[in-house]
Amino acid sequence: MNSFFTAIVLAIVMESLCMALFPKFMRKAMLEIATRSDQELRSVGATGLVLAVLLAFLLRAL
Repeated sequence: MNSFFTAIVLAIVMESLCMALFPKFMRKAMLEIATRSDQELRSVGATGLVLAVLLAFLLRAL
């Protein structure tokens, strides 16, 4: 469970870092995301989730 919370904290750190370093890009990205359909966002989210889980398993195996 400790690894799960560490991963959540790292995700927050990465997002915050992007907002701090690239505020214009993040604003543009958020506006672009707001124009996308729910189905498109679900597809991108599911693809990212599958890739992240596969990468996590590969990294654990090494």
